[in-house]
Amino acid sequence: MRFRPAAVYRNLGLVIGVFFIFYLGKSIIGYDDGKHISHPKNPKHLYITVDKNRIDHRFDKLSPKRILVWNSIFGSHVDNKVMLECPGLSDRCIIDSNRSRLGLVDAVIIHAPNIDEGLPPAEMRKPSQRYVFMTMEVPDNIPKISIPKHYFNWSMSHLHSSDVLFKYGGFWLTSKEAELRGFKIGDYFIPEKTLRKSKSGIFGLVSNCATSSKREWALKKLSTYMNVTIGGKCAWDEKMKEICPKGQKCDSIFAEYPFFLAAENTVCEDYVTEKYWERNLFPSIPIVLRRSAYSNVNLPRQSVIAFDDFGSPKEMAEHLMSLERNFTAYAEYFKWRNGGWTLAPWNTAGFRNGYCKLCEKLWDEEQPESTIEDIYAWFQAESRCENGDWATEWIQGGSS
Repeated sequence: MRFRPAAVYRNLGLVIGVFFIFYLGKSIIGYDDGKHISHPKNPKHLYITVDKNRIDHRFDKLSPKRILVWNSIFGSHVDNKVMLECPGLSDRCIIDSNRSRLGLVDAVIIHAPNIDEGLPPAEMRKPSQRYVFMTMEVPDNIPKISIPKHYFNWSMSHLHSSDVLFKYGGFWLTSKEAELRGFKIGDYFIPEKTLRKSKSGIFGLVSNCATSSKREWALKKLSTYMNVTIGGKCAWDEKMKEICPKGQKCDSIFAEYPFFLAAENTVCEDYVTEKYWERNLFPSIPIVLRRSAYSNVNLPRQSVIAFDDFGSPKEMAEHLMSLERNFTAYAEYFKWRNGGWTLAPWNTAGFRNGYCKLCEKLWDEEQPESTIEDIYAWFQAESRCENGDWATEWIQGGSS
């Protein structure tokens, strides 16, 4: 038989071609682009349970911190909606008032003004939990009950020396500070015509007629030198008691006077309430009692007038009346509104307050173990509350 090389090469090429076509087809059919999901025969293996035992210590770093508010807040109860006010933290903590969860939480808040509702059972306390003494009131407004030494880990109050700051109002910043942080500058501008008043003197709505600060004494004496109009429960004129019906803010009444009363019932460190914070943007000048109580508020320059800026009621009245007569001098107290100052965005990082600040603190892994030996003694000392002696001295023309 004659050997033909050409036939051999032809047959070999045919075999290789068939093999290549077969391999190409298999590759196309079996191609996986990463989007294809194979389904096992037994689908129950697709579901797994992840619990604390499975991921050990990592669970504590992944799950939200839980906060229990043990007692009421003047009869009301806190729920997790408060965390919606915490940018960047809203899903990092869970707050509720369900006492059955006592053994599961990271922090237990005791609202001091309602502390007489009772404390959590001692046998249920865990070493890892933080017990928090919370109040926005002054020491005189807090019931005294028997509390073991070193019971509380943290304080949470309006005092800037607290472990967790829980103050009324926000944080004032100069525009320069705000711009460096990338904050938007608030618009607090007041048209000049709004500063021209139809009435004279100071206006105040007062419901506490006998204060520890003796505010009423100072006002009464001041009224012998200038007009002081008091409305509400403590009005000197019976007709003024109903000038602002309950539930109404009556902003327009305040705006009629060049000055309004923002003085607190009590003079204590850092105790600055809604009397200032809810009215500080009125087109009138706030009148406060003791300037020292506002030292940590970082008030805009020349934005309030304090009783103790002056040595006597007469001196104060003369200054206020001179401002009424001199519009240019009066308008100086509103210059800060022309873009010089602004409030930090509410509860933003670096300016957290209240529950947001507590949540942030719970996530700080560098927290040392600490307790407060005697919470009542600590709070009293830090508050540095004054009695009415300052008012007596001021009325007599002395300084304190």
